[in-house]
Amino acid sequence: MIEPAGLAIGLALGLGLGILTGLPLGVMNVAVASVAATRGRAPATRLGLGGASADAVHAALAFTGLGPALAGHAALTRIATVIAGLACIAVAAALAIGTRATTAAPSAARGRFWIGVALTLPNPAAISAWVMVATAVGPVRWPVAIATAIGVGVGSAGYFAGLAAAAARAQRPPPAAVLDRIAAVVLAALGVIALARVVAG
Repeated sequence: MIEPAGLAIGLALGLGLGILTGLPLGVMNVAVASVAATRGRAPATRLGLGGASADAVHAALAFTGLGPALAGHAALTRIATVIAGLACIAVAAALAIGTRATTAAPSAARGRFWIGVALTLPNPAAISAWVMVATAVGPVRWPVAIATAIGVGVGSAGYFAGLAAAAARAQRPPPAAVLDRIAAVVLAALGVIALARVVAG
């Protein structure tokens, strides 16, 4: 039987990990800050929630022991890498051709959640990182693992929401077109690198 204290500890641990793992500069940080500075807090927060949801899934896989099996399976890793690469290139192409969502376009704004998921969920580096974190923490029982994963999702969402709020309050944000081009170049480069790794491997 799992004690409530064990679930609470798992949830608290997840909250801390969710915040800490968001701090390193990465694609999601750039994307959330860019959208917040140019289109407002709400669509940027939705984007961050997508990434946070993917983080929670990664954490659940890692802490329940499924992550190592997936990360160690070469074929699945290659498939995930291809999906991640194609997702990055697709979003980069959308930015490059000027498909920009605004707060006045509710359907596009809702779609930002799924962009956040697409940029994070199929990334094999992310699941590998969570496997390493779970290994460092040590084995936990399934209910605690799920509580930890929920905490990761909440902590990560809180971090991205804070980042969106801070970027939206920027007094002189860069022009939207400039940030879109930068984000497109970065995402396209990441996508090409991911696909090149599969071809070379």
